Amino acid sequence: AVSVLEPVVSTQNRWDWLLSTDYKLSETMLAYASAATGSRPAGLTTIVNTARQLGPTPAEELISYETGLKSDLLDRRLRLNLSAFYTNYKALSTTLQGFECVSEPTIVFHANRADCQAFAPNTGSVNYFINVAIPAKIYGAEWELSTIPIDGLRFNWTGGYNKYKSGIKTPGAAGYNFPGNHRQPEWNQHADLSYDVETAFGTFTPRVDWNWQSQQCVRTLIQEQGGQASDERFWLVNMLIAKLNWAQIQEVAAHPHVLSIESAEGGEPPPG
Repeated sequence: AVSVLEPVVSTQNRWDWLLSTDYKLSETMLAYASAATGSRPAGLTTIVNTARQLGPTPAEELISYETGLKSDLLDRRLRLNLSAFYTNYKALSTTLQGFECVSEPTIVFHANRADCQAFAPNTGSVNYFINVAIPAKIYGAEWELSTIPIDGLRFNWTGGYNKYKSGIKTPGAAGYNFPGNHRQPEWNQHADLSYDVETAFGTFTPRVDWNWQSQQCVRTLIQEQGGQASDERFWLVNMLIAKLNWAQIQEVAAHPHVLSIESAEGGEPPPG
């Protein structure tokens, strides 16, 4: 446990705005666009190993733009929604992992543990996490498709693409993202297929769900090279049968899940 004797305060006051508009292209199609500012208030360090590591974290600030199309087609048997977005972060909070030299009179963030050898007596070092604000951009697109091609058969497919770009261009600098590292998955998708089977005992609905996510770097030091060594990408399949009998719904899992994980480090996928 860490005891803090002096209070640490973090405050922020600001206004944000939102502008949006839409236009009805037809009875079944709507186009829209929006622009807005956003923020996350400043906070306090959540991981501390000594009392003097407790301090305020920077606030986040952004402006975002989005445009899209919503439609119901083919006598409402097909729903297709599309959107594209662009987010410009003036300040994005990023965590850095380093060291605090215990013998140093005032707390200073050190990227290298060897720096602590300069202080006498050398009583060692402890891990030190800080947050810094960096510029960044995120852009991408999302889609949602739902269709009932024939009575009883349903198909849904949703997904999105997200591209993150750090505004820090100097390799090794705080917030720099080496090529190949992924702060967040660039691709994610979900699809499901079901069919209603009418019987004398009620309606049975076999259904298959599929999920897929591209790689994501999970290192604490996202700015370090080689983040791919700890990434994971996966797909997940669920199959179930739902029985609808009057007001009662029973679900029986045919296969709880089939999980495949690809890891750059290799090895067997986790159990479950």
